[in-house]
Parts: sequence; structure tokens; C-alpha cells
Amino acid sequence: MNHSRLEWYSEHIMKRDLLYKLICPFAGNIYTLPKIQHLSLNVSSSTTSGSQATPNTSSRQKMITLFSGLEILSGQKVKKTYAKKSIASFKLRKGQCIGGKVTLRNKEMYFFLEKFFFIVLPKIREFVCLQPNTHDSTHTLSSINFSGGSFLLYPELSNQYELFESNKGFNATLIMNTNHCSLHTVSGHSVGNILISFFVP
Repeated sequence: MNHSRLEWYSEHIMKRDLLYKLICPFAGNIYTLPKIQHLSLNVSSSTTSGSQATPNTSSRQKMITLFSGLEILSGQKVKKTYAKKSIASFKLRKGQCIGGKVTLRNKEMYFFLEKFFFIVLPKIREFVCLQPNTHDSTHTLSSINFSGGSFLLYPELSNQYELFESNKGFNATLIMNTNHCSLHTVSGHSVGNILISFFVP
């Protein structure tokens, strides 16, 4: 299958519907409509910056487990993130590995979102509503931060309880480009709310 259902829905239904809802200088051109740019998956652990200046063997093993789980779910290599400065109160030193991240785009992004919305999300009991936030001074970018849930909720890792039983999961950030459209639509809702409403009613 070349396209996910979510990608097909975005291209053939969502874009055309946006033409009637957005206050945008290029509203007549479907190719300049707001769109989802990429999805960033971030994982970290309190054991990564443990009580010692240098992580012990157990901490390293837990980091490897977290990175492996994220790589299995995303199909991409995890990029490690490091501390930019030392913080004595957290016993954290500059250059110490504190987590990892993966950036998904295009088909890989839509396949992951489809799996999250239709398989994982119904299993989460207390899920916080998705709320977009504008994080760009020019108001051209909007982001949505949400929890990706436990690794055990995903079909690929559901039988690996002994590895991920104590893990809290990972965080996800959905970046959307509003293409200089107004922050509010003809219905009074923000562009971010309109985009996410197509996937999560």
C-alpha cells in the first residue's frame, strides 16, 4: 500500500474543505493551504541523568531499550540529544546524553499518525485534548504537543512487557505550517484546531 488512509483523506478531503474555512491571502490556491510539516517523537528517561555524574550500566541499558523501542515504532534511527550545559542540582554534566528523537515526514508520518489515532488513542484512558500552540513570531508555524502513550500500547511492542513495564512512554510534537493564513478562520477557530479536527473529531 503506497498511501495510508490518513494521507489519502488529507489530500482529497481535508484540503478541499479548508478552502471554505480559512481566511488566507492565497485561499483560492489549494497548493498554498496550511499543512502538516513533520512529526517529532522524543524520548527521555530520569535514569538518563541519574544520581551519578556518569550513567551506570543499568542506565545505559535502559537508554538502549528506549531508543530501540522508538526505532521499531518509527522505522528510523534515533538521533541522540545531549545536555547543552551542566546543572549541578540535577547532577547533569554538559555533553551527557539525555534522550533521543526521531523526525517523521510524508508517508512515514501519516502511517504513524494513523496507527496512533485508530489503534493507540482508544486505549488511553486519560488522554489530554490536543491543543495547538503558535510558537513562531511570524505566526506561520503552529505545534501540537501530546503524549504518544506507553510503548506497550503499540502492536509492535505489546508483547515486550518485561522491557517497557516501567517506562512512561514518549512525547510527540506535530508541526504545522499555516502559510501566513489568519490565526482564526471564518468560524472563529484557530488554524491549528481546524487541521487537527480532521483527524480527531
